[in-house]
Amino acid sequence: MFDPNVIIMNKIFVFFAFFFAFFSLVANASQPQPTKVDLWLVAGPYTLAKPVFDTVPDIKGNVFNLSDWFQLVDFPLTFDRPDKGKESPIGGCFWEEKKCNNFSLTLPESTNGGHALWLASTCFNLEEFSKIQFSLSGDYSFEVWLDGVKQTSAIAKEGAKGEFKASLARGSHWLMLKILVGSGYNKKRIPGIKVEASNFIAFSVSPKQPVSLAHVLEGVSVADGSVSSDGLYAMVRLKTVTGDKGRSFYETRVYQLSTDSILWKSRSGHQSNIMFSPVPHCISYYEDLPDGKALVVENLVSKTKQNFFGLNKISGYSWSPNGDFLIGTQDVEGEKEEGIPRLVVNPNDRWPWYRSRTKLWIYRLSSKVSEPLTWGFLSANLEAVAADGSFILFSTSEPDFHQRPYSRHKLFKMNLSTRKTEQIWDLSGSCSLKLSPDNHTLLVTGSSTFFGEIGNTLTPETIPNDYNTQAYLYDLNDKKIIPITRDFAPKVLDAQWAEMGKSIVLLAENKTYCDVFLCSRDDLHFQKIESATDVVAGMAVSENSNHILCWGTSVSYPTVIWKGDLGKKTSKLVLNPNSDQFKNVEFGKVKSFVFKSVSGDSIDGMVFYPPHFDSTKLYPVVVYYYGGTNPINRSFEGRYPKNLFAAMGYIVYTMNPDGCTGYGDNFAARHVNNWGSTTADQIIEGTRCFLRSHTFADSTRVGCIGASYGGFMTMLLQTKTDLFRTAISHAGISNLSSYWGEGYWGYLYGSAANANHFPWNDPGLFTRQSPLYNADKVKTPILLLHGNKDTNVPTSESRQFFTALTLLGKEVTLVEFDGQDHQILEYNARIKWQNTIFAWFDKWLKDQPEWWSELYPERKM
Repeated sequence: MFDPNVIIMNKIFVFFAFFFAFFSLVANASQPQPTKVDLWLVAGPYTLAKPVFDTVPDIKGNVFNLSDWFQLVDFPLTFDRPDKGKESPIGGCFWEEKKCNNFSLTLPESTNGGHALWLASTCFNLEEFSKIQFSLSGDYSFEVWLDGVKQTSAIAKEGAKGEFKASLARGSHWLMLKILVGSGYNKKRIPGIKVEASNFIAFSVSPKQPVSLAHVLEGVSVADGSVSSDGLYAMVRLKTVTGDKGRSFYETRVYQLSTDSILWKSRSGHQSNIMFSPVPHCISYYEDLPDGKALVVENLVSKTKQNFFGLNKISGYSWSPNGDFLIGTQDVEGEKEEGIPRLVVNPNDRWPWYRSRTKLWIYRLSSKVSEPLTWGFLSANLEAVAADGSFILFSTSEPDFHQRPYSRHKLFKMNLSTRKTEQIWDLSGSCSLKLSPDNHTLLVTGSSTFFGEIGNTLTPETIPNDYNTQAYLYDLNDKKIIPITRDFAPKVLDAQWAEMGKSIVLLAENKTYCDVFLCSRDDLHFQKIESATDVVAGMAVSENSNHILCWGTSVSYPTVIWKGDLGKKTSKLVLNPNSDQFKNVEFGKVKSFVFKSVSGDSIDGMVFYPPHFDSTKLYPVVVYYYGGTNPINRSFEGRYPKNLFAAMGYIVYTMNPDGCTGYGDNFAARHVNNWGSTTADQIIEGTRCFLRSHTFADSTRVGCIGASYGGFMTMLLQTKTDLFRTAISHAGISNLSSYWGEGYWGYLYGSAANANHFPWNDPGLFTRQSPLYNADKVKTPILLLHGNKDTNVPTSESRQFFTALTLLGKEVTLVEFDGQDHQILEYNARIKWQNTIFAWFDKWLKDQPEWWSELYPERKM
């Protein structure tokens, strides 16, 4: 019988069934999907035997436990991942792939009736910050580690189980198991161990990984280097930072340049002040011996040593060219005024070290007696020792508050036989210098106006940028000055004599590169030497040969050391200390991006792409700049590693706007009295041009970041535009007047940045360009970061801006780092600081606030 009510009820039932099924699918799809590990790298077995008296309590009352076997193997504190065929931490056992049986890792039973130790490893990459619960179960005893940190363990009796939760950042992570396999398991089923993650994770045994914060903070870098005068040997001082809470140590090595083999090395703490002796094949160093502090001269070939005593007053030292005497320095601590009040003599007297002084002494190896060469209330700094040992050049520096740059450099020549001393010059500013092997000419590095106008190419109304340094030749006999880099656009960082004074070698900041240049003393025409790195961080030149040693980094590679042949103008790698750690690191591309500004200038920049970049996707953008006159270069390490930002899923755009050094005097001079007046507009203009020309860059998700002067630029930019969705300022300047007067070097930096302009004669500059006086114009959420012991840019600069924006009802957050100065250098603080930056950008540029909430839970106060 036809019943319409039944049909209607059936339709309603079908509708609701579909409705609940659909929303059940949607709900399930939105829930994290668990993942089980199906493939491992395993290494083993290592057969174990219990110690005798294992049931007898030890001195602490503990009997032997199976878990004690887990301590037999330490996982290396490195970010280098296990790889198939590579030796494991168990010597003689190599990693091999092992597929699970129904997600259960099954390992061979022990054959001796006891236990065997196995290792198992897997890796996974996360695309965003995630909270994950890991669960382990099975028949084996195990200990589990994640990213080098022990998480949990379990001893199998009736079965072993364990779980732990982890909050993990985007990037590569490493899961490692220590497994004890016994014998006599239940024959009704196959024994094994299962690992499951609460979220969907693509587990992999591939060692490939993106660059991580550990890659930036840890590893080997070069602290210093030198080449023996005959060019036979090179000495490098290496700094190694480990993953053991950032523990670091130094090691000095001596290489034979013909073979690149190590002849001698010393770890920090044993010898100090290590250098080449003028005696062939010899090095010298301080060492504490039973008879006291000694200067040891060691022959690298014969291994013989000669000890010299009587140097207790001397700290640093320099050899005479023939090795018969030393010029040493004595550090004299200045008087301390304890308690309150304390009279501050001048602005520099705020520096804790200002009252300490340095005296020069001479120590003759024949007499083993030290004599003072200088005295007085000013520090004496050794500049050079004559090739024949007849005289020394030394300098003093003292404040001069009457003219920029507020210091005077006096150079003296002392006859070592008679102590007769004559003054060579008394000039405003500072410089570095090298004496030629013939004792006649000084190779000087200083500002373009150090010797007056002879090095200045600018119009009279244009004030040069004192930070864009040049090189000069100064004749000690006729006082003639030759500005050898007057028409050379790169900024001179270092200048040294080579080939017995016939050649000059320059280390120069050349746009986004740092290059080495060579010129003959006769024609002064500079040629670039082939380099193994994009950015040469330092160089050492042999005065009497054609050998040079350099070290530096490249845009996607850490420190390497290379040697150069000045005659052939070639280079060859000597040491690649981080090759193992970086062989499996995947970097994105780096491309140049130059735009033509409205002023007609070509503004240089770079674009860093994420690994596995997909041009069909939209990426959030981070814009990074400095503006405080140094360019953003192609170095790998640093406080703002561009590759690391790219690995976190951002397109990174860097630029070098008006005022940067390394682009010529005219461009650098725009830094003077600018304080962002044109620089900010160029950053805005460049960002817009970049977004228009890169369709994969999401113009609605653009952030910006800068530190120090760059932090000031970040603050100022937000008063001029709403282009950025968020901004981060580290140690930024919000009030030009307070920074100028309060920062340790505020007035000194101001001698170039706001030359001849002061709060009393140009109050408009100090208010118009101060972000604090324009705080009401800010529309962008901003994060302010600062060390609360910052002596360069006082913490009050961020605090003032924070207070102003808070009262104005703006979106602002201030995070201070306790005990940190201008740079966040302490290892754990640096990790927290870097993660704070990433979490903030994730919150505002990716709409992923979870990481930020984990780091800084909301507080009701």
